[in-house]
Amino acid sequence: MKRILLLLLIAVSAHAQTWPLEPTGSDHPIGNTFGEYQDFGLNFQHAGIDILAVPKLNADGTENAAAPWVRATVAGTPTSMDNNPGSYNFTYVTTAAGRDYLYGHLQQDSYHADYTTAFMNGTAIAANAQVSKVARWGFCDYHHHHYEIHDGATLISPYFDISPDPDGFAPAVESINFATNNSNPWSVKNAVAAGGCTVVDGLVDIIAEVRDRDDAGSVLPGADSNWPRNLRWRACPDSSPDCAWQDTHLYDDMPFAWWNSATAVAMTIFSTRAPWVSSSNYCGPGAQYGIVTNFGAGGSADASGSWNTSLLANGPYSVSVEATDFSGNVTRRSVRACVQNGGACTTEVMIRDGVDDSGGIPYGGPNWWVSPDITANPGTPDEDVNINLGL
Repeated sequence: MKRILLLLLIAVSAHAQTWPLEPTGSDHPIGNTFGEYQDFGLNFQHAGIDILAVPKLNADGTENAAAPWVRATVAGTPTSMDNNPGSYNFTYVTTAAGRDYLYGHLQQDSYHADYTTAFMNGTAIAANAQVSKVARWGFCDYHHHHYEIHDGATLISPYFDISPDPDGFAPAVESINFATNNSNPWSVKNAVAAGGCTVVDGLVDIIAEVRDRDDAGSVLPGADSNWPRNLRWRACPDSSPDCAWQDTHLYDDMPFAWWNSATAVAMTIFSTRAPWVSSSNYCGPGAQYGIVTNFGAGGSADASGSWNTSLLANGPYSVSVEATDFSGNVTRRSVRACVQNGGACTTEVMIRDGVDDSGGIPYGGPNWWVSPDITANPGTPDEDVNINLGL
């Protein structure tokens, strides 16, 4: 038994991970996460994570003694090392297995002497070796270290490489919206009345505003618009309230092409059309609108994807979107949609109490006592006709 326990402890120790920024054994705020939408006129998805940090230089150019070291998370050989003015210096460490670890936004002339020597001589460094200090971000106080992992043509989520990360915030599904598939600008399908059912027909796209945070106490606004690890959706009729989920892309990894010149892919996955325009903003709040219906087999980007309501029976459906972050926190939100393909069909029946309309669509007329008791298809040409109780 003691031998088994010892082997287990060795295995856990061998796979223990730390942060690429001092203190390596403590939590840090995440400003931008893996797979998050980025615009800046390019439209791509973020290839790594941005860890908010104190830069080496203060605003007046003096050195900050509290600035942490960026440290290598793995043993390997430095294979590139930028050393230019500005905040876009990057260096790669390549492991014996050929995986590349990128450490970015490094201050010019701040590389550790031992790291520079290893790069010049083509020799390896040990895990936890000091690499460099963080550069000052030029636009606002969003100073950060960019950490990224490549395995050939695949980008790997750096979240598997950082610990501890006690993220107690669940993602927020801010809204679930409907529009005609691939319309531009979006041809929005709205609820027929406040609190009523949204009538949908034909090919429909479902667009969800989702945000997450992993800020470790940071007050910077950009840390409040991260993208989750997993997103999925379903549309269930009342007769089958626990129907199957439709998967989107699980961000444990993603193709390198989704970052590199990936305009078409990013705009397939994220809405960039009015009224739901995704944005990334280092200096203020951003917005992430995922087109959850635009995914195919294996979570691939599929611009032709849609919720094909023409294959469904007319009637009410509960449409749900579920978001899971990289720490396993889950949030689910549901809204009502009524499929109505063709005429003479009922979307949803509203029953009023005849006193104050509580629980139904409020009557907008001046005299509450003339409010109808039952309304079918409220706000549509079929209002008050063709009531079908399914008997």
